[in-house]
Formats: sequence, C-alpha cells, structure tokens
Amino acid sequence: MKVGIIGTGSMGGMLAKSLVAYNVVKSHNLRLCNRTKDKAAKLAQEISGATVDTRASATVSQSDLVFLCVRPAQFESIVKEIAPVASSDQIFISITSPVPLHQLESRLPGRVVRAIPSITNASGSGGMLLTFGKDFSAVEKEWFTAWFQQISRPTEITDDITRIASDFVSCGPAFLAYFLKEWTEAAVKETSISYTEAERLITTMMIGLGKLLEKEIYDLQTLQDKVCVPGGVTGEGIEALQPYVEGMFDELIQTTQAKYQEDVRNVNESFNGA
Repeated sequence: MKVGIIGTGSMGGMLAKSLVAYNVVKSHNLRLCNRTKDKAAKLAQEISGATVDTRASATVSQSDLVFLCVRPAQFESIVKEIAPVASSDQIFISITSPVPLHQLESRLPGRVVRAIPSITNASGSGGMLLTFGKDFSAVEKEWFTAWFQQISRPTEITDDITRIASDFVSCGPAFLAYFLKEWTEAAVKETSISYTEAERLITTMMIGLGKLLEKEIYDLQTLQDKVCVPGGVTGEGIEALQPYVEGMFDELIQTTQAKYQEDVRNVNESFNGA
C-alpha cells in the first residue's frame, strides 16, 4: 500500500516515523509533502527511502491512502488542490478534530475517516480515535482498525465526544507532562534533590503506573485507595492538592470545548466561502 502524508509537523512526522518503524508501511511506499519543503526533506533523511513531493496533488496522485495532517485553517486550500487528482478508491485520513467529515466527503471522491493520533503512538502504543465516514462498510472498518492496531490501540468514537476524547488521547500527554514538570521543578526548589534524579524517579513512577493500568491490576479509584492509607503522608498530600484541583478540570474542559467550537465555525466558514 502506498501512503502519503500531507503536513509533516509534530503529528504528521510522528506518524510517518511510526508507520515505518513498526513495519506498517515500507519507506519506499511513503510520500511526504509539507508547505515548507525543507521540513519534509529533513524528515525524509530520517526515513531513508521516502519520497518528498513539492505539491500535495503529487502526493495524492501516487498514494492509496492519504493522511491530511495540516492545521484547520489550511484544509480548504489543501482540499481544493487535491480534489482534481483524487479518486474514489482512495482513503483520506484527517487527523484534525474540528474538520467535519461531511465537509471532506462533499469535496473528495474517496472515502474519509478521522483518525486522531497521540504522541504515544511513537512507542507503538497509546490511543487512536477513529470516526468513519458514511461509505465505510463493517468489514472495511475492521480492516482499518486492525491496520492502526500496529501502532496504537484504536477506539471508534462518535462526533459528539470528539473533543473530550481528544483531550484525553491527544492533548493528555502534554497536560500530564506539564503537571509532572511543575512537580519536578518544585521538588528541586524545595529539597536537595537534583532535577535529573527527580525526573528519573517521576518517570519511573509513570511507567510503572501505566503498566498497572494496562494490566488492569487496579482502576484509578482503587489505586488512590491502596496508596492513600488513613493518617499517612499521601492523604495529607491529597488534601493539599484539593483546593487547587477542585474545578480545575472543569475549566480545562470548558476551555478546550470553546476552542474546538471556534475552530469548527472557522472551518465551516472557510469551506462555505464566508
């Protein structure tokens, strides 16, 4: 299968590397295109054998499956460029949550699916959120899900939970990394531990925590209960956190939802020529 990736930024580049690293796609069957050609060329140096195109239309004309990894504001111009060379037997994959599938389906002859990746896919694991367009059969959905299982744990979702699911799967690693970095820096400031040692310990803890959850040894509440013994240090620590955490995640979700709705409106206006 020949795969094209239009947009080789953080996520597009990660997908390109992961698909090749885990033998999902052979490098000589991979085509890369980016507005800044040097960025695609640099990625191609890391993925020996991949082809760099200067035009998105060239990528589409030579690919069976095309990833659209561009910002919401760029979709209208990209779709306009590639539509004339697109065919009905191609699959177009949007990784951008605010772009409605019906907008792409109305302008591209091929089948359309939204696949929202996670940076964790770089390790061949982590979530992948799938929403299929109207032309996918049950058999094709099964095949496509299995295809993505080679680098992730795919979950099919509906449009109405796209944003909150993306908060967990796609934005979540950055949110947690921010929290852990703040904790690490506070440890260095308040104690004699070095940043290197604190980062190593907190990273080891996160890896172990992930394995506990992956193996379903504990759920989140049971984990807290097991560690938080009555009258212990953990309980005191949680009490210290509570005034700051209460309402924090409500505000986080409200903020990401508001930004999502703004992006959806802008994309629709762009496609509708407003």
